Amino acid sequence: MYIFNWSLFENLPKITGVPVSAMKKEYGISASTWYLWIKAQSITMGSLVDLLNKVRVSMADLLTSEDSTPVKKGWKEYVMPKDLWTPIVWHNESIGKLYGNGEWARAEGPTALAKKLECGNFRRLQRWEANPDIMRLEDLLNLLNRLKIDAKLFIEDNNGVIELPVWKDMENMDMLHRIEENNENLIRLQSADKLKEKRIVDLSRKVEQLQAENRELRSRKESVSSKGKGSALGESELFNPFRNKGYVFHAELWKKMPELFDVTLYEFCKIVGMTSSNFINVGNNVKLDKLIAACNYFHMSICHFFPPKSEPLVVQDRIYYEIPSRIFVPIESRVDNMKYIFGRYSVFGHSVDALKKQTGIGHALHGKLSESSSIAAGKLMSLTLADVCTSFNISPMVFLKDENKKGRPSYAVSNNELLLLNSIDMMKEIENLRAENRKLKSKLKEK
Repeated sequence: MYIFNWSLFENLPKITGVPVSAMKKEYGISASTWYLWIKAQSITMGSLVDLLNKVRVSMADLLTSEDSTPVKKGWKEYVMPKDLWTPIVWHNESIGKLYGNGEWARAEGPTALAKKLECGNFRRLQRWEANPDIMRLEDLLNLLNRLKIDAKLFIEDNNGVIELPVWKDMENMDMLHRIEENNENLIRLQSADKLKEKRIVDLSRKVEQLQAENRELRSRKESVSSKGKGSALGESELFNPFRNKGYVFHAELWKKMPELFDVTLYEFCKIVGMTSSNFINVGNNVKLDKLIAACNYFHMSICHFFPPKSEPLVVQDRIYYEIPSRIFVPIESRVDNMKYIFGRYSVFGHSVDALKKQTGIGHALHGKLSESSSIAAGKLMSLTLADVCTSFNISPMVFLKDENKKGRPSYAVSNNELLLLNSIDMMKEIENLRAENRKLKSKLKEK
């Protein structure tokens, strides 16, 4: 007979990573409704199917056979990826197929069928047939088990195989096994088709991305060529690594992060330590510490977020960004290097006034950035960092420590960056030596 796995159903908040307190916002279900379903072990089929479509968990994991062995999965394995999920369909209208002379008929008319099901009069059957959110789960289980009906007549779920029970008192068992085997083969073929379609979509996206990059490069080349005739600057200027091309913050990539890594907005915001409303309101900007947290959790290089202005701003697929966990090196902030670019210890001789003149920020920001990197990162916005780096031709990676070799874009490598970091290290050493020198002088005066 068919049974429902209430234990698994009760753990849906844990499986999806959305606590009961947030269900109203994410799935439109109040906490009181959820607890009522669990306590009473009662839910309408319309509500059940609607919820499973939102959390992308197959009915096959919940509606099982009494004789079947539960499939043990990790929590995350129950949730299907968005691009492979097919919505579950609840066919309440199939009630009408259970009486008359059709293939699925089990009684001559609705009154006789209601009597068989012991569910009152035929009007209840008519309400089930007319409204998708009237019939309860327990009523469906009673119907399926009393009439020995395949659940697939009412539930269309291509995300898994709802197992057909072995009806012990039913004749023609071979026919049932053949039906089940055919259904399983159909599911396998549909799954294979989905994987092929996904591959086609992925390849199509890559083609579009390459075409976009091509158009951008052609446009830049034509622009430089047209200027080259009346100017001393030629086409080589475009590829001169020592000229200031500027940097931007890839805001579109930030906005697509939840979708890219297949997590809900709520889950993503919980990971990086911000609210959903804050994520939406931030728009094209984000605090640096949130950006670092996201990169470390999802194992991607932060270099992707600060491309040169010459790079086309496209969002690739997840495979392009994700670095295997076994080789990923956590990213750290080193924005305290700001004080070695501007002010007393500047390796370039840049003053804080120069920073203020070029970017509109100055002493106050410089003071904050001179503190420890953990504090500084939390106070610096990504757009501000991109503006500073653009104005003074400095790589953003001077202020961000990202030692990942694999998964970094090609433009992340810069000889200027290495030279500047070496200069900063030497300035730090000089600063330490000066501090030790002051201590020695102080001790000598005491003597």
